[in-house]
Amino acid sequence: MNPHIRRHLAAAPLAAALIAVLAAAAPAAAHPLGNFTVNYATSLTLRPDAIDAEIVVDRAEIATAQERPLIDHDHDGSLTAAEQDLYAGRGCTALAGQLTADAGKVSLRWKGAESRLTFHTGEAGLRTSRLTCRLTAQAHLTSPSSIRVATHYDAQRIGWHEITARGEGLTLTHSTVPAASTTDQLRHYPQDPLAAPLDQRTAELHTTPGQGPAARIVPPGLPGAGPVTAMLNRVSAVFDKLVGSRELTVPV
Repeated sequence: MNPHIRRHLAAAPLAAALIAVLAAAAPAAAHPLGNFTVNYATSLTLRPDAIDAEIVVDRAEIATAQERPLIDHDHDGSLTAAEQDLYAGRGCTALAGQLTADAGKVSLRWKGAESRLTFHTGEAGLRTSRLTCRLTAQAHLTSPSSIRVATHYDAQRIGWHEITARGEGLTLTHSTVPAASTTDQLRHYPQDPLAAPLDQRTAELHTTPGQGPAARIVPPGLPGAGPVTAMLNRVSAVFDKLVGSRELTVPV
């Protein structure tokens, strides 16, 4: 039998069993956006000589379980601090390559400053995970500047995508994103997430030296289909990825 088909068939019953366990768990314990989601928050701090970025990836229960084989480097069934550090470093390197920013006509080059992976209690005895990456890039914002930022994170997963931006030692005179996170960097989601802009993947910013009044936020126009339609269009890809692309392992 084709090994890809064998893996698909082997993973499907396990995925179904995991979904059944989650369905039977108390609703209050569930991840607020659903057990399959992978959620991203990108926080930008603009300074006269640099731009700092903090990327947070919040993986729900099933998404965390699916990622476990990549964290368990020696495949012995346990996750050591060294394995978590290795995974975090590699993950943040990948995310740095998926965050693009231009200041004027100059493309910024991100350098890793810190990476950390933590786990948190989730539903049905499973865990959620939180990957935090701190990056920095040299920039020259000592004169009026225009900055464009885009995230190119996993497009196959349903999840929350937010970007925030603020200035230190300079003024944002125009911004298409808010200065503060409405979710406290993916710690507290809105009660009705579909009513909020779930799919913020770009930011346009204008800066001027010195401190001045805060920028008026001018949100970009949403694409015709809207974030809800885009989310629904990706549902089938999520389930295919769950049972087909990686071995799903439930932590013991």
